[in-house]
Amino acid sequence: MSEIDVLRQIEQDSTSTQRDIAKNTGLSLGMVNILLKRLVKKGFIKMERLTPRKIKYILTPEGIKRLTTVTYSYIVSSINYLNRLEGVINEVIERYEGKNIMLYGKKDEVFSVLKSKLDHHGTEYMVLNNLEEIHKILNKNQDGNRVVITWNPECCEELEKKNIQYFCLLDKL
Repeated sequence: MSEIDVLRQIEQDSTSTQRDIAKNTGLSLGMVNILLKRLVKKGFIKMERLTPRKIKYILTPEGIKRLTTVTYSYIVSSINYLNRLEGVINEVIERYEGKNIMLYGKKDEVFSVLKSKLDHHGTEYMVLNNLEEIHKILNKNQDGNRVVITWNPECCEELEKKNIQYFCLLDKL
């Protein structure tokens, strides 16, 4: 993927120096140098010397095609992931129908999809922000009619440490 990172950086700013590319991609200067040479050899970029010390990197049609192909593949895999996620969420809604659902995790994109699906199905749920809230609710009602759902690996670890049973969406993807 680091070649793609370099290509994207050049696409954004063709006057980027190797140091700029290294800084913006998180790669070492030596690695950027190697990748630039490799990309030139593959025909993805051309180098144009502006001054003895200044070089402009230009994406070739092959480089643009490579970026487009990788972007397309990323979009397709993201859509497939979202479709799998929605399928898992539908299974969760069926499995825990009638139970009090507690959501615990970061309010990120996965949370948004989960919340949207629950709302669409008319499923009631609570969004909890900390473990203390979960403990209070679980201790108050020990009828086994509650389920904690999370999607975040850090939250899974927190819940495990506190011996709280939960369902993790990531386990089913």
